[in-house]
Amino acid sequence: MKRKFYNRDLSWILFDNRVIDQAYDSDVPLLERLRFLSIASNNLDEFFRVRMHNIDSMVINNKTEKRTDLTGDEVLNLVYEFNSRNIAKQYKKYEASMQDARNRKLFYILKYDELKDSEKKTVKKYFNKKNLATD
Repeated sequence: MKRKFYNRDLSWILFDNRVIDQAYDSDVPLLERLRFLSIASNNLDEFFRVRMHNIDSMVINNKTEKRTDLTGDEVLNLVYEFNSRNIAKQYKKYEASMQDARNRKLFYILKYDELKDSEKKTVKKYFNKKNLATD
């Protein structure tokens, strides 16, 4: 985009892209890389709670942003394009990080039925204490 000003909504999404990039830095420990992916997810949730209403209003009212000269439809299309790339990049890294952690035996994913009786008791106690029990 060759404009003097940049749309703040698109800037937000580009910031999220830079956050996701931090998860690709192999010098960053695994848990921190996963935190960066989590931060990007939280930012995206907030973006849709806070900003999408304004973009939707621009589209419905056929408005153009004065600073950037972008129409609501243009902003919406760019939001879709940028977010699609971010999400694909984010999930690609998430899956790779989780597979790497499993391969290095940093954690295990077990079904409840695969737990020992003592482990089932611990899990039940934890979930009851945190009010996370489903039954």
